[in-house]
Amino acid sequence: MTGPPSGKRLRDCEGLNARISRRRLGSESRPADGEQSYSEGILGASKLKRQQDVDTCSPYPVTLFVSKLNEILRRTQHLEEENGVLKAELSIMRKSQHQMNAKVEEMIDRDHKYVKRIQDLENESAALATQINNLRQSHDDMGERQTDLEDCQTDLEERQAELLERQTELEEDQAELNVRQEKTEEKCDTIDVEIMDQVHTAVRNRLIGALETM
Repeated sequence: MTGPPSGKRLRDCEGLNARISRRRLGSESRPADGEQSYSEGILGASKLKRQQDVDTCSPYPVTLFVSKLNEILRRTQHLEEENGVLKAELSIMRKSQHQMNAKVEEMIDRDHKYVKRIQDLENESAALATQINNLRQSHDDMGERQTDLEDCQTDLEERQAELLERQTELEEDQAELNVRQEKTEEKCDTIDVEIMDQVHTAVRNRLIGALETM
């Protein structure tokens, strides 16, 4: 690599640029009917000469500049290709993100439904627990009532046994009364017979006495 250009080289470059400008103006002032090949030849020669002159006047060689420019263009093209690929990937990622967002929203909705369903089940479970407690309380009350009924049944059985015993005693008393009644009736019959006999005897004696006094 060369150092900075000197004053003479700068003046040469300025003269070269002036000549190139004059040649360009001359080539542009030519008629264009049928002389295109000549103009292209002059233009190519002028470009080649200008490139050679610039190579000699420029602090950096044109070939190096062109190679760097080509490299930059290649890198730019490569970056553009990579950018296109990245844009395509980004588009795919955005679509995937939209799909994922839709799935997330669906999952959130499903989660809300699950939460609501769980709350409903918890409420139903609480209601069932309350019903179970009420049934247990009712069962306990029924058990206590059953115990009371059993106690009452025992009391009734004892009372029934007492009544049966009393009935037996009453039957025995009734039998004894019947026997006594029979005996009393027999005595009454005997007394009636005796009274009738005494009455008949008295009446007969009176009749006999009356007859004797007549």
